[in-house]
Amino acid sequence: ICHIPDTSLLDAFVADVNVALSGVPAENDSFYYYDAATGTFQTYAGASCQQINETGAALIYQSLLEILANKGTEDKTVTLSQDQLDLVSLDIPEEILANKYSIEGSCSTSFRGSSSNRIGNIKVASSNINMLVLMPGEEVSMNQAFKPRTSANGYRLAGAYSGGKKVTSIGGGICQVSSTVYNAVKNSGLTVLERHAHSMPVHYLPLGMDAAISSGSKDLRVRNDYQFPVLFEAYTEGNRLIVNVYTNEILTAGTSYRLHAVRRGSLAASAYLEVTVNGQVVEDRSLGISRYSPLPKNDE
Repeated sequence: ICHIPDTSLLDAFVADVNVALSGVPAENDSFYYYDAATGTFQTYAGASCQQINETGAALIYQSLLEILANKGTEDKTVTLSQDQLDLVSLDIPEEILANKYSIEGSCSTSFRGSSSNRIGNIKVASSNINMLVLMPGEEVSMNQAFKPRTSANGYRLAGAYSGGKKVTSIGGGICQVSSTVYNAVKNSGLTVLERHAHSMPVHYLPLGMDAAISSGSKDLRVRNDYQFPVLFEAYTEGNRLIVNVYTNEILTAGTSYRLHAVRRGSLAASAYLEVTVNGQVVEDRSLGISRYSPLPKNDE
């Protein structure tokens, strides 16, 4: 049996490792902030770090005893698990903290079962709005943001709705992007100036919560009525499309929004925007009724 009565050197070693770890930002704990000097969004990665806790130090101590007991001279690797480390917050400069951004509105939809062309179109359209910055008072048209649906812009032939039936069209599938954006935008409190329901139900969102676009006839237009810029993030992960809208964490604190819909029969739905302030629902704003035609029998 090996025992070390004086652990001061071990404690000093763990302390030295923790000092080194304090200079390594913890993964997945960064955030966006707005840098007014450059007018750009930056990533701040120094919000927290990992530190060895008492459980981790005990594992290191036990490994040292094993080396001594076996009269070992070679180095021994000790791998610490998450419960042997603590996530410790670090001091953030005030000018960065005041401009910290968080996800205020988000939406995720599935494209499982879609053709490779349709998935490709979703990826192209979402990449065109990823990291889009909307300044105070500024408007954005999704038709323009997605860019013209041409092969030169990366779009391909895929299924789409037109004239009350399902057709093949270049850029087919991008309405899933506009619909996902619509939900994220409404959940963030931004102003929607124009939105159109599809002519027929879609598979990726409930009735009343979709947003169709078509060059020259239908658009999704959004305006930023906040007194600060907002940031759009759009990407695919697995078989899902994710759209996030980032707003100033301090200036929007206490107010949140939720888009939801209530079915009115098999082919209609009423949409509402629930507004919550400091945990209390203060309004459930009616957004109107969306009506749809049934899918043709061969497209159901």
